[in-house]
This record gives sequence, C-alpha cells and structure tokens, in this order.
Amino acid sequence: MKLKKNNLNHIVDKMLLTGEAKLVPWDDRYAVTKCGEVYSRAGNRVRYSQSWRKKSFFKAGTKRSYNYCHLADEKFSYGVHTLVAKVFIGEQPEGQEVRHLDCNSFNNNLENLAYGTRKQNMQDSIKNGSISRGTSRVNSVLTEWTVRIAREMVFCGYTNTAVAAKLGVSKSTMDSVIKGKHWGWLDNYAENLAAGRYNGLLRQQRAIAFSIRAVKGHQEKARRRRL
Repeated sequence: MKLKKNNLNHIVDKMLLTGEAKLVPWDDRYAVTKCGEVYSRAGNRVRYSQSWRKKSFFKAGTKRSYNYCHLADEKFSYGVHTLVAKVFIGEQPEGQEVRHLDCNSFNNNLENLAYGTRKQNMQDSIKNGSISRGTSRVNSVLTEWTVRIAREMVFCGYTNTAVAAKLGVSKSTMDSVIKGKHWGWLDNYAENLAAGRYNGLLRQQRAIAFSIRAVKGHQEKARRRRL
C-alpha cells in the first residue's frame, strides 16, 4: 500500500529530525536513510517539490548486483551503498572502497557498510563464504602442502617449468603460484614477496626443519645405542 503524500512527508521529516535520515550534502533535495532508502523532493518544473517521494532503484554494476539511483542534475548514477556511506560516514578515503560487511550487496544498511581496502573487501568475502580459495575451490589442482613445496623448490634453484612438470600442472599455473597471483594469501606469501621478506622466511623455516631433523636423528642414534 502506498503512503499518502502527507503521511510520507511526515515520516521523512521525522526521520530527518531524529537522525535516521540526512539530506545529501551536495543536493538537499534528496534524503538518505540509515537503512538505505532514498527520498526526493526534486521538482520537474520547479527546483523543489512540496512533497517527498521514494526513489526507485535499478540494478547495475558487476553482474547487476548493486542498487543504483539517479539524482537530478547529475551526469551519472550513484550506488546506494556509496550514497549511504558518503552521507553518514563521510567522504571515501583515497585508495579505499565501500565494503558490505555481510557480502550482501543489496543490504545497504549503515551498520553493514564501512570503508576499507580491496584486500579487506576480499577478506570479508572469504570470511562469509561468498568466494572460495585454496582446496575449497572445485577446480583446485594444488594443495597448501604442494604450493609450499613448489615455492621451496624454486627458491632452491629449480625452474618453474621443472617444478610444474614434477607436480603435474601447467607452467602458467606454476608461474601464477610463484608470483603470488594464485595462493598469494598462503603464509602471507604475496605480501612477504612484495616486501622482500620471503627469502628470509624460507631460510628461517628451513633452519627450524633442519633443527628438528637433527634432534630426531640424535634421538634415534641414542635409542639404537641403548638396544
């Protein structure tokens, strides 16, 4: 049931007074609510209409998975999540994007939105299970163990082609693994590789492994002597 104009005006005005809604800073003919609704009082022949009306959305973006709306006098449309974040949180920091914390791109409630990096956005997706990685991917041909072995072999001097042949994968797959394009999240490989820390980490891991083997070797020799 559609609300009468007078009732809708009362509801929007009340939300503006209580802080549940705010006027768009760059165009006060529009109001945005914390739950992701957009209201307009832009007139057709006059700048301001006497009554508020609810804006309708259209789907756009990647796989049409975001709600968008158009504001008058604007050359482009706004994502509703972008509008809510700008109005209630503030301007978007450089290098960051709007995150949907529950990974539901249609849930534009203020509590579900936050600014963050692309990496944080990906972490949200992994945490909520909206994207899979590693052995959880249906077409995965490597495991965490084989990826670690592959990187160790390349560090020790084997070529990508040789390691790919030993593990039964294509060279392009191995190139992506070694560059951190695939499986870069494992052991923070991509981050450590970019910072030049990976070689040092491998040396440390090998030293620990060597120490464990040495201790086990001494224990085995002592056991044999007791026999």
